[in-house]
Amino acid sequence: MPKDAERDIGRLESLCSRFGIGLILFDRSNSKSPDFEIRTRAIKSEPDYFYVNDYLRKLGEESKKLF
Repeated sequence: MPKDAERDIGRLESLCSRFGIGLILFDRSNSKSPDFEIRTRAIKSEPDYFYVNDYLRKLGEESKKLF
């Protein structure tokens, strides 16, 4: 996320924290040194297997080709 989008950073940071997604800010005006800043780190978690199985059922026969 570009650092100059200040009005959206707070909202995005809270959403990323809630869902365990990482957020990195950078200076898009300086391509040589974008000055990356980690605002929220991603959190490793197990998937909800109810939704995994539900999605695989929806795939039907195509899911058998995947596995």
